[in-house]
Amino acid sequence: MYITIQQIEAFISVAEHLNLTEAAGEMFISHSALSKVITRFESNLGVTLFTRKNRGLSLTAEGLRLFDAIRGPYRGVLDALQSAANSSKDRKPLLRLGFPDSYNYNLSYDIVKGIVAQYRLEYPDTEIVESIFESDDLLLSLVAKETDIIFGQSFIIEQLRDVSMMSIVTSDTYVVVSQKHPLAANDELAFSQMESEVLYAVQNGERADMERKLDAMCKALGFRPKDIRLVPNTPTLLHVINAGKGIAFFAKVDNTTADMALRFLPFPKGAQVAKWSIVAAWFPRHESREKDCFLEILRDATV
Repeated sequence: MYITIQQIEAFISVAEHLNLTEAAGEMFISHSALSKVITRFESNLGVTLFTRKNRGLSLTAEGLRLFDAIRGPYRGVLDALQSAANSSKDRKPLLRLGFPDSYNYNLSYDIVKGIVAQYRLEYPDTEIVESIFESDDLLLSLVAKETDIIFGQSFIIEQLRDVSMMSIVTSDTYVVVSQKHPLAANDELAFSQMESEVLYAVQNGERADMERKLDAMCKALGFRPKDIRLVPNTPTLLHVINAGKGIAFFAKVDNTTADMALRFLPFPKGAQVAKWSIVAAWFPRHESREKDCFLEILRDATV
């Protein structure tokens, strides 16, 4: 059973409001992102915590028992953590950075890694904490003040409200296949060659909504894949593609780092496909010298 503090925070907020829209507004994330977190929390526990109704939610018997049992201790844990954080006057300045699970695979993040290295050289007395999250947990880490700055794809980060964002880099999207896959023998592909393939993608947001968007994208590109399957994270996506189970539309990754044998084929000529845009995001109301200095280096590197 894998439970995160962000999932607990989300559960308590939804249980207090019994309304996803109100809870999402309080947490500064989108309705769909919060819904996915609650669904994952229920799946991890193996119980249904809420009954969905047209006008809102109600707690199930299991949900009510859990809410009554953890809200007091949870608030106490938060108070204890804050007290511990404030107890040492001599602790080092801290900068907490959050990255998606594609951070150590996608080559486009190399510029971010260079900026982190430069910051370490210029501010050696600041401790940098780097954490890797799946997409929804990445967003919630910023909301819960567990990170100061997060990085990720723009279409994911844009689910947050009232954040400041800075574009870091854009990169092309490729058709990704295993080097063992028959399509890997091509230097260029036609969409007709992909119609017998399963298209894999990382799930970001609600499953049904994402499946509709992917289906619409494929129709706009002029082909229908054999099937569309969603996986929970980037390592799983690369694993199934490396095993030759299908294709994916993804940025170029480091085969050495990923321990993969993948082929990155350009999209068919004339195809209109979105580029990968990586952004940094932070809440402007949470100011700190460490964050400001990092953002200054970031701006200079991306001008």
